[in-house]
Amino acid sequence: MRQAHRDEELVLRKRKYKIESEVENWIHKYDAEMEEKQTELDEITVSGFCLEWLYFGLQSNSRLYMLTKQISCKACKHN
Repeated sequence: MRQAHRDEELVLRKRKYKIESEVENWIHKYDAEMEEKQTELDEITVSGFCLEWLYFGLQSNSRLYMLTKQISCKACKHN
């Protein structure tokens, strides 16, 4: 009877170890994938920020150019 219980306990311990190992592997895989996705998100965010900054800069320069042109045209008309 005791031997049967020991054998059953051994089987259950092996099963428990296998399941724990699988869960640990899944966690490591998940962490690696999330780290990769976070890196991609950071790159997109930085790229988006740079594009937004560039677009804003171009808009500002365009407005400045148009304002300068309007002032020049008004100055020419007054001459």
